[in-house]
Amino acid sequence: HNTSGADESIKVGIFQNKPIVYAENGPKGLFVEVLDHVARNEGWKLEYVTCELADCFDQLKSNELDLMTSLGISPERSEFLTFSKEPIWTFWGTIYANDIDINSILDLKNKTVGVRKKNKITSELKKLLNNFNIPVKYVEFDNYEEAFNALLHKKIEAVAVNNTYGLERRKTINSRLNK
Repeated sequence: HNTSGADESIKVGIFQNKPIVYAENGPKGLFVEVLDHVARNEGWKLEYVTCELADCFDQLKSNELDLMTSLGISPERSEFLTFSKEPIWTFWGTIYANDIDINSILDLKNKTVGVRKKNKITSELKKLLNNFNIPVKYVEFDNYEEAFNALLHKKIEAVAVNNTYGLERRKTINSRLNK
Protein backbone atom coordinates (compact mmCIF):
# COMPACT_ATOMS: atom_id res chain seq x y z
CA HIS A 1 0.00 0.00 0.00
CA ASN A 2 1.32 3.46 -0.86
CA THR A 3 1.17 5.66 2.24
CA SER A 4 2.88 8.67 0.66
CA GLY A 5 -0.37 10.69 0.48
CA ALA A 6 -0.73 12.29 3.90
CA ASP A 7 -4.52 12.44 3.68
CA GLU A 8 -4.85 8.93 2.29
CA SER A 9 -6.09 6.45 4.85
CA ILE A 10 -5.41 2.74 5.03
CA LYS A 11 -8.70 0.86 4.89
CA VAL A 12 -8.66 -2.03 7.36
CA GLY A 13 -11.28 -4.78 7.27
CA ILE A 14 -12.53 -6.07 10.60
CA PHE A 15 -15.06 -8.81 11.28
CA GLN A 16 -16.70 -10.13 14.42
CA ASN A 17 -14.06 -12.33 16.05
CA LYS A 18 -14.28 -11.23 19.67
CA PRO A 19 -12.02 -10.57 21.59
CA ILE A 20 -9.34 -10.52 18.87
CA VAL A 21 -11.10 -8.10 16.52
CA TYR A 22 -14.68 -6.84 16.51
CA ALA A 23 -16.89 -3.79 16.16
CA GLU A 24 -18.77 -2.61 19.24
CA ASN A 25 -19.14 1.18 19.40
CA GLY A 26 -16.14 1.34 17.09
CA PRO A 27 -13.28 -1.07 16.31
CA LYS A 28 -12.03 -3.09 19.28
CA GLY A 29 -9.80 -6.03 20.13
CA LEU A 30 -6.17 -7.09 20.40
CA PHE A 31 -5.46 -6.72 16.67
CA VAL A 32 -6.99 -3.23 16.60
CA GLU A 33 -4.83 -2.18 19.57
CA VAL A 34 -1.67 -3.53 17.88
CA LEU A 35 -2.52 -1.91 14.55
CA ASP A 36 -3.40 1.43 16.20
CA HIS A 37 -0.02 1.38 17.97
CA VAL A 38 1.84 0.70 14.71
CA ALA A 39 -0.19 3.40 12.92
CA ARG A 40 0.70 5.99 15.60
CA ASN A 41 4.40 5.14 15.32
CA GLU A 42 4.38 5.14 11.51
CA GLY A 43 2.10 8.15 11.06
CA TRP A 44 -0.59 6.14 9.29
CA LYS A 45 -4.24 7.15 9.15
CA LEU A 46 -6.47 4.09 9.55
CA GLU A 47 -10.07 3.71 8.48
CA TYR A 48 -11.76 0.59 9.86
CA VAL A 49 -14.42 -1.09 7.74
CA THR A 50 -16.71 -3.66 9.37
CA CYS A 51 -17.75 -6.56 7.12
CA GLU A 52 -18.67 -10.24 7.19
CA LEU A 53 -15.58 -12.30 6.38
CA ALA A 54 -16.70 -13.28 2.84
CA ASP A 55 -17.47 -9.62 2.06
CA CYS A 56 -14.10 -8.57 3.48
CA PHE A 57 -12.40 -10.99 1.05
CA ASP A 58 -14.39 -9.58 -1.87
CA GLN A 59 -13.39 -6.04 -0.85
CA LEU A 60 -9.72 -7.06 -0.55
CA LYS A 61 -9.79 -8.61 -4.03
CA SER A 62 -11.35 -5.46 -5.52
CA ASN A 63 -8.86 -3.20 -3.63
CA GLU A 64 -11.61 -1.55 -1.57
CA LEU A 65 -9.69 -2.73 1.52
CA ASP A 66 -5.94 -2.45 2.00
CA LEU A 67 -5.42 -4.56 5.08
CA MET A 68 -7.14 -7.33 7.02
CA THR A 69 -6.62 -8.49 10.59
CA SER A 70 -6.89 -11.87 12.26
CA LEU A 71 -6.64 -14.20 9.26
CA GLY A 72 -5.08 -17.64 9.18
CA ILE A 73 -2.80 -18.59 6.31
CA SER A 74 -4.16 -20.96 3.69
CA PRO A 75 -3.06 -21.76 0.11
CA GLU A 76 -6.27 -20.19 -1.28
CA ARG A 77 -5.78 -16.97 0.73
CA SER A 78 -2.07 -16.81 -0.16
CA GLU A 79 -3.05 -16.44 -3.82
CA PHE A 80 -4.35 -12.91 -3.22
CA LEU A 81 -2.99 -11.90 0.21
CA THR A 82 0.45 -11.24 1.66
CA PHE A 83 0.78 -12.38 5.28
CA SER A 84 2.97 -10.87 7.98
CA LYS A 85 5.84 -13.02 9.22
CA GLU A 86 5.25 -12.30 12.91
CA PRO A 87 2.38 -14.18 14.57
CA ILE A 88 0.32 -12.18 17.04
CA TRP A 89 -2.10 -14.87 18.17
CA THR A 90 -2.46 -18.65 17.76
CA PHE A 91 -5.84 -20.21 16.99
CA TRP A 92 -7.11 -23.76 17.28
CA GLY A 93 -10.54 -25.31 16.98
CA THR A 94 -12.81 -26.55 19.73
CA ILE A 95 -16.30 -28.08 19.92
CA TYR A 96 -19.15 -27.04 22.22
CA ALA A 97 -22.24 -29.23 22.53
CA ASN A 98 -25.57 -29.41 24.34
CA ASP A 99 -25.16 -33.15 24.87
CA ILE A 100 -22.68 -34.04 27.63
CA ASP A 101 -22.11 -37.39 25.86
CA ILE A 102 -20.21 -35.58 23.08
CA ASN A 103 -16.65 -35.86 24.35
CA SER A 104 -14.63 -36.38 21.17
CA ILE A 105 -14.95 -35.99 17.43
CA LEU A 106 -16.06 -39.64 17.24
CA ASP A 107 -19.20 -38.64 19.16
CA LEU A 108 -20.15 -36.20 16.37
CA LYS A 109 -21.27 -39.13 14.18
CA ASN A 110 -24.66 -38.27 12.59
CA LYS A 111 -24.90 -35.04 14.61
CA THR A 112 -25.80 -31.58 13.31
CA VAL A 113 -22.78 -29.32 13.73
CA GLY A 114 -22.77 -25.54 13.31
CA VAL A 115 -19.75 -24.14 11.51
CA ARG A 116 -18.64 -20.78 10.20
CA LYS A 117 -18.73 -20.26 6.42
CA LYS A 118 -15.38 -20.14 4.59
CA ASN A 119 -13.42 -20.73 7.79
CA LYS A 120 -10.17 -22.60 8.42
CA ILE A 121 -11.54 -24.31 11.55
CA THR A 122 -14.47 -25.53 9.43
CA SER A 123 -12.32 -26.86 6.59
CA GLU A 124 -9.93 -28.63 8.98
CA LEU A 125 -12.82 -30.20 10.91
CA LYS A 126 -14.42 -31.43 7.67
CA LYS A 127 -11.09 -32.96 6.58
CA LEU A 128 -10.61 -34.64 9.94
CA LEU A 129 -14.14 -36.07 10.07
CA ASN A 130 -13.84 -37.21 6.45
CA ASN A 131 -10.57 -39.02 7.21
CA PHE A 132 -12.31 -40.89 10.04
CA ASN A 133 -15.42 -41.54 7.88
CA ILE A 134 -17.62 -39.79 10.44
CA PRO A 135 -20.82 -38.55 8.78
CA VAL A 136 -21.96 -35.16 10.04
CA LYS A 137 -24.63 -32.71 8.91
CA TYR A 138 -23.10 -29.23 8.70
CA VAL A 139 -25.08 -26.02 9.13
CA GLU A 140 -23.13 -22.97 8.00
CA PHE A 141 -23.33 -19.55 9.68
CA ASP A 142 -21.85 -16.15 8.82
CA ASN A 143 -20.29 -15.81 12.27
CA TYR A 144 -19.76 -17.64 15.57
CA GLU A 145 -22.42 -15.60 17.36
CA GLU A 146 -25.15 -16.94 15.06
CA ALA A 147 -23.78 -20.48 15.39
CA PHE A 148 -23.78 -20.29 19.21
CA ASN A 149 -27.30 -18.89 19.28
CA ALA A 150 -28.43 -21.87 17.19
CA LEU A 151 -26.71 -24.20 19.69
CA LEU A 152 -28.30 -22.48 22.68
CA HIS A 153 -31.73 -22.74 21.00
CA LYS A 154 -31.06 -26.43 20.25
CA LYS A 155 -31.31 -25.97 16.45
CA ILE A 156 -27.95 -27.76 16.17
CA GLU A 157 -26.28 -30.31 18.44
CA ALA A 158 -22.72 -28.97 18.46
CA VAL A 159 -20.72 -25.99 17.23
CA ALA A 160 -17.11 -25.73 16.04
CA VAL A 161 -15.35 -22.46 16.91
CA ASN A 162 -11.84 -21.18 17.42
CA ASN A 163 -10.30 -21.18 20.89
CA THR A 164 -10.49 -17.40 21.18
CA TYR A 165 -14.23 -17.18 20.70
CA GLY A 166 -14.75 -20.19 22.96
CA LEU A 167 -12.70 -18.61 25.75
CA GLU A 168 -14.58 -15.32 25.39
CA ARG A 169 -17.96 -17.00 25.61
CA ARG A 170 -17.16 -19.88 27.99
CA LYS A 171 -18.80 -18.47 31.13
CA THR A 172 -21.96 -17.42 29.31
CA ILE A 173 -22.10 -20.65 27.33
CA ASN A 174 -21.57 -22.95 30.30
CA SER A 175 -24.21 -21.20 32.39
CA ARG A 176 -26.77 -21.40 29.55
CA LEU A 177 -25.98 -24.97 28.49
CA ASN A 178 -26.21 -26.29 32.04
CA LYS A 179 -29.76 -24.97 32.58
